[in-house]
Amino acid sequence: MSTHHEAKFDWSSFIIGVLMILVALFSFKTPISNLAAIVLVFSFSAVLKGILQLFGHFKLKEYTYYQSKRLVFLGIINILIGIFLIFNMTSSIIALPFVFSIWFIVESIGELLLASIYRDISKSYFWLMIIASIISIILGFILLSQPLIAALSISWLVGTYFLIAGIIYTVRAF
Repeated sequence: MSTHHEAKFDWSSFIIGVLMILVALFSFKTPISNLAAIVLVFSFSAVLKGILQLFGHFKLKEYTYYQSKRLVFLGIINILIGIFLIFNMTSSIIALPFVFSIWFIVESIGELLLASIYRDISKSYFWLMIIASIISIILGFILLSQPLIAALSISWLVGTYFLIAGIIYTVRAF
């Protein structure tokens, strides 16, 4: 017996994707003056993304009967990072290169590990996930290994990450 569910447009992924793309464009436009704004947007989007990942866990379980503990772990990590950043603004700006690099690496490895789920659903989306996750892991290691350079170019690196993540979320909506 097949449990085929009709694919529906995912508004939450679409909205998150568009917001991430807008954040990317803002980061590219004003790289020096927006570190505090980046921390705020990043922290609120981390909390929101974590909540969506927790709900996504239940949605994934409902449609595929696959219970992803990794998705729950990523959701909790995103929520905790977002809360930390919101309540420690000065420390967050100082620690920005390290926090971002660790989050990029953890999040991208998590997405890479989840990519196999999409292999049977869509080959093109599967490969987009693989490529985008690898690029994001590389950006994370660049940030981690060169904190001074990262601090000077954080808006561009964050913009690139948000652009990649925004594209993934927008594509996921369809």
